[in-house]
Formats: sequence, C-alpha cells, structure tokens
Amino acid sequence: MSRNRFQLLLRCLHLVDDDAAPPRDNPAYILTAFYPSREVSIDESVIAFKGRVGFKTYHPKKPHKRGMTAWTLSDARTGYVINQNLHVRQGPVMGLCQAIRGKNHHVYMDNYFSSPQLFRQLETLNCGACGTLRTDRIGTPEAIQTANPAVGEAVFEHDGNQLFIAWKDKRKVHLLTNLHNSNTYDKRRRQRNGPDFKEITKPYAIELYTQFMGGVDRADLQIWMYLHIHRSMKWWKKVFIYLLEGYTRRESQPGRRSTDPPQRLTEHHQLVFTSRKTPSGKTAKPDCVVCSDKTTGRRHQTEMICKECNQPMCPVPCFWRYHHLADYKATCTKEYHHPH
Repeated sequence: MSRNRFQLLLRCLHLVDDDAAPPRDNPAYILTAFYPSREVSIDESVIAFKGRVGFKTYHPKKPHKRGMTAWTLSDARTGYVINQNLHVRQGPVMGLCQAIRGKNHHVYMDNYFSSPQLFRQLETLNCGACGTLRTDRIGTPEAIQTANPAVGEAVFEHDGNQLFIAWKDKRKVHLLTNLHNSNTYDKRRRQRNGPDFKEITKPYAIELYTQFMGGVDRADLQIWMYLHIHRSMKWWKKVFIYLLEGYTRRESQPGRRSTDPPQRLTEHHQLVFTSRKTPSGKTAKPDCVVCSDKTTGRRHQTEMICKECNQPMCPVPCFWRYHHLADYKATCTKEYHHPH
C-alpha cells in the first residue's frame, strides 16, 4: 500500500462502534477469541511513547524508558493477552480479574501487587493467588519479617488458608500463596565456581511461581517482534497498534521458566483399593512402583493404588515417597517396611 493511502486510512481510524459496543466490564466480550488455561499472570507492560499524555511514566531500568504503563493479564503458558488496563488509576488487579471471575483460575503476580488483603479479595472472585511479597505489607507475620533461613532452607507460616514462605537460595525470597502447601523437594544446583552440584531443598510453591509468572514477558516479546515503527502523536493510536501483536502457539516459550515438577508431586492424591482383576476374577496384586525392582528380583505386591496416578504402591512408606520425592525408588527390605 502506498504511503498516502496508509495515512488516509490512519486518519479515518476509529476504534469503537459506539452504538453496538458492549459494556466495558462484560467478560464475555473479552474471552470470545481465546479462553486461558488455569494459570494466568499479572505484570506491567510499557508502551513506548514520547508524545504528550497525562499518564506517561518513566522506567529507568526498562529498554523503553518513557511510555504508558499497561497492567496486563496474560495466559501463563502462551503469553496471550486476556485483559489490559492503562495505568490511570490504582488497584488494577481486581479490575483485570473480572474477566476470569468464577472459574477458579490461579493468578500469579510479583511483589508490586501481592498483599494478604488483595488475596482475600481475589477469593471473592473464585480466583486463587500466588506472588512474591514485600514483608512490610499489612498482615505479614512477624516470623516471616524476621526470618533468616540458611541457604536451601525455608520458613513457613500459616494464616488461615494463606501460606507465607521465606526461602533462601542465592538470595532471600518471600512468597505468599493460597494455592499451595508447604511441600518441598530436593533440587540439584550447580555451584557458582566449578562443575560440582549441590542439593538444596526448594518449596514447590516457589518453583510453580517461577514457572507461571512469565506470561506477560512472553506477551511483550511477541509484541515487540511484530510492532510497527510508525510514529504517532496520538496516544490511543499507539495503544491500538501495540495491541496488534503477532500471536503463535509455540512448543517452547521464552521468559522466566524453570523445570516443571512432576504432577505426582504437586496435585492432591488418594490411596484406594485397586479394581483390577486377574483372569480368574480375583483381585490383582501388582508390584509396588516404589519398592519393587524386576532387575534385582525384589518385589512387593500390593492391592492399593493412587487413584489420581493409577499406580500401585504400598500404603507405608511408599505412598509418601512417591508424592514427595523426585527420586522415589526404594529397595524392598524387611527393615524398610517395618523399621521398628
């Protein structure tokens, strides 16, 4: 298209059909094209803009230092933008989450937003929440404010259904969640100076926060890959073209990401009697997935299975090992099953 035609179309650009436009708080309008997964994240995006507008902000640590701040709700797995509000007022989280209310979504956010009071408000929308925490927030327990865990250790504090965590790896991290419990797992970490590894204990809540917090980062990356370079002194035109992102679903996504803990370590599980039958009609007794090993000939048969994992296992201690340890295999001995 020629330059003159492009400029003509741009002059005629109008964003809303005022007669047919649905209410701004109508969630059905927002989610007609794409419905997000259970995990979503909230973060800020910067729309680069140097023109005159009353709500322009300055971000000295951002690649684009001057522009308009947009609070963004994105799908944590794909980066697809679900909802977005320009930074013209405080308290953006509740407004953004109206689009997903009542669907039991899990909302991840950083310490700019997180607070015990906000998480209780999100519960009224049937939304769980998890985020890093500033310890000066009202309602933070004193035990978390003063906690000084050693490297690889964690301090947990419960307040109703809210869990406060202080954990230290390379630096101290504080987390607030009403989605997760205090389960931990062993993680291998490469030493800073040398090829050796060190095992540390890490809460699952922090691992899942790291995995699902990167939705807005993914959205920003995709937007800037396709963003046009045409200048405009009209801020609303800049916002419009900013929203015309190129969206593709990818197998692997960039952004803040870590190893996903196996589902057997993060979900709720129930031990039940197996319904499997032998050809003769008797109850089957398969080998325990934890303490049996066909290569060594050691085996332990059981009638119990995990209902969610559909795996046979001994009630004690194999059921606990399978759902709490990354390396769950054990050797079947008399002392293992009956230590006393």
